[in-house]
Amino acid sequence: MFHLTHNTMSIKKLLLATLCMAGCIFMSARAADNTSFSPYWYLQAQGGAAYTVGEADFSDLLSPAAALSLGRQFTPVFGARLQAAGWESKGGWVRPDINYAYKYFAGNLDFLFNLNNLFAGYKERKTNIYAFFGGGVNRGHCNDEAHEAEMLLQQNEDFYFGHSNNAPLSLLWNSKTFAQARFGIQLDQKLSKRVSLNLEGNGNVLSDSYNSKDGDNPDFFFNALLGLKIKLGKDKPAPAPAPVYTAPAPAPAPAPAPAPVIEQRPAPAPAPKPQHITENIFFDLNKSVIKASEEPKIKELADFLKANPSTKVNLTGYADKNTGNASINLRLSEARAKAVSDALIQKYGIAESRITKTWKGDTEQPFTADYTQNRVCIAITQD
Repeated sequence: MFHLTHNTMSIKKLLLATLCMAGCIFMSARAADNTSFSPYWYLQAQGGAAYTVGEADFSDLLSPAAALSLGRQFTPVFGARLQAAGWESKGGWVRPDINYAYKYFAGNLDFLFNLNNLFAGYKERKTNIYAFFGGGVNRGHCNDEAHEAEMLLQQNEDFYFGHSNNAPLSLLWNSKTFAQARFGIQLDQKLSKRVSLNLEGNGNVLSDSYNSKDGDNPDFFFNALLGLKIKLGKDKPAPAPAPVYTAPAPAPAPAPAPAPVIEQRPAPAPAPKPQHITENIFFDLNKSVIKASEEPKIKELADFLKANPSTKVNLTGYADKNTGNASINLRLSEARAKAVSDALIQKYGIAESRITKTWKGDTEQPFTADYTQNRVCIAITQD
């Protein structure tokens, strides 16, 4: 009884550590470049074979397995799936040779990581490799063959030679729920835009009583599964190019009649008002640090303000509503406006009194064709 409790607590601790690790990796994965990536849901159906680790021959412990999953790919790197799996596991005893089968149904939550995108950057690929880990619950049932095996073992005199009189299958159960931790790897090969073929291997760790035998260590079973994954939802259409209009050339004006020549000193022309400029300073996902590629825009804005001392500038920060939430995006848009303001003041000596700052969070989206351009601070000069 001590071993059962100890192993159950170990599985629960492993599940808790799995969830904590998944949360940490998810937060770092959100920073992956998803310039052209759109999150999507998918269905996955798989079938194959299971091997329950035990004392019998390998072929005697093989059994069928199947799984059905609903998943979502949140970023190019991170995804998760809810899975219903099950069919049959097997146990065995040697000397005498007795094998028994029992059924199970498992519900799992897996966290998947695209290794190609994690280590080589995001792009559309035909072949992808995913590593995953997770856990859930396993409901074992239909354990009648194990009870029959226990009766046969108790009737076998040779078995008891050198053994105690305790039951051979001392952790027998009729139906029981187990905590389950799991890990694995999956190879995904695209067949079309929405359908892909996948080959998966996974390992599952349960308490010592799963195979009804007291082995003083956790029990394991492994699955080899082949299946199809179907991407759900509609693909985002590529933004259509903006139409180009060519204005017709104006008809030539008739030549005016010659004016009489009057000699007079022309009045001085009024000083022309400066043509105002607009600069869009773009930022990376979840960042407010000015990129090197945007520095020339800051310098051009500062040079214009220096050349026109009476001109002011309004800075408005925005955030992309497709990521984060309203609270995070409001703070992020404020930080972007302040980053541009600080650069003008500290690096180029523009007076703070000439700068006004506002921030909209994700309540306004100035760009619709490419939503990633809404990670921006828009600078507009004014009188």
